[in-house]
Amino acid sequence: MRSIGERLKEWRQAAGMKQDIAAMRMGMSRTTLSAIEAGKREVLAKEIPGFVKLYGKSPEELLEGINGKENSGIMTEDMEQFADRVTDELIDRLDERGINNISMAVHDVSHQEEEHTEVSIHERASGIQVNVNLSDMQEEVRNGGNFNDIVSRAADQIADRIGMAQKIDLSALGDYEQIKDRLIMEIVPTGGNKETLEKAPHMEMEDLSVVYRIFLGENELGRNTVLLTDKMLEHYGVSPEQLRADAGESAPKLFQPVIKPISEVLGMPMGSGAEDTLYVATVQGMNYGAGVLAYPGFLDDAAEKLGGDFFILPSSIHEVLLMRDDGGIKAQELQDIISSVNKSEVMPEERLSDHAYRYDTKAHAFELAERFEARQRKNPEHTAEDGRESVLTKLEDKKSEAAVKQPARDTAVKASRMRGGEAI
Repeated sequence: MRSIGERLKEWRQAAGMKQDIAAMRMGMSRTTLSAIEAGKREVLAKEIPGFVKLYGKSPEELLEGINGKENSGIMTEDMEQFADRVTDELIDRLDERGINNISMAVHDVSHQEEEHTEVSIHERASGIQVNVNLSDMQEEVRNGGNFNDIVSRAADQIADRIGMAQKIDLSALGDYEQIKDRLIMEIVPTGGNKETLEKAPHMEMEDLSVVYRIFLGENELGRNTVLLTDKMLEHYGVSPEQLRADAGESAPKLFQPVIKPISEVLGMPMGSGAEDTLYVATVQGMNYGAGVLAYPGFLDDAAEKLGGDFFILPSSIHEVLLMRDDGGIKAQELQDIISSVNKSEVMPEERLSDHAYRYDTKAHAFELAERFEARQRKNPEHTAEDGRESVLTKLEDKKSEAAVKQPARDTAVKASRMRGGEAI
């Protein structure tokens, strides 16, 4: 069965057209067309009209025989559409397998200079999380794989992984010395996870909570973890303080912290003489990276990088934004921006908070920005500096750039299809 690339190559050759001429008429480089014809780069939906017009064919002829009708539409889908289709199918197929107390979130992951899109499946009752590489699934479909078969196989693998984790008893993970080097930390909103926090050791950071997970490794499905519960901690005979210390040592080794200017993350070079006002804080891979806030010494390291006290803006569970406090912006203004972005760009189960936070380098204190501001008002020596409007404008501009560069699908959650209680 011929691929789309092979078909386009045959049409070009039949038309007696050289590759560089065809590429020029398509408005693309010869290298791009060569990659398409070799199957190394897929044809985008917007390019199909140009190809069929160039060679005097129809879209139906181009897609004919490409793994039947069920895949013909998928060949032209972007990742957002593909992710929607896959997650809808996974919810139904996992339900058929008796797994229905779940939530799903789709997000982009960067790992060792490679980027892909994942869907995270959370089994709420046990706290088990399984990640599936959607980019690999999409590539397999575009290479001729059957969509239904691929999704069914993924559902089987997810069900097997959740089933295996559910069957893990304390004897299997009973040696604390064996698991303490696999402890990681994640930050979740306290208000939306009260039921889970009642049964799990955690540390509160204002209206956020730090929970602990056991990293089980990565396989063909991605990263797998198990939530550490009070019962497990009791079995280990370990105090919450010891758990916190051990997790603080192991988590940064497993998932190293990253602080980068937002212009670098978005691939938008700063103009000459311009300075970054925002930084992105996350972990390598940008997967549940907001947990860096709980890493020992991280906030002090960030303060040194930013050059003083700074605000923390909860972008999502995967990253937070850092902005130096130059005295020119108010907590309420930051919160208005955060709330607006949460509503328009971040789906419910990806959100951390609508509040802004502040880190005081002298007091080594992490607190709500509004709490700091309330104390500041009592001291008449602290007055706002000029330039508040320009700082606020820069922040809003950066948020807009992020929305353009990273569409809402990066944090798309199948919220309308969720069953059961709150996720964690």
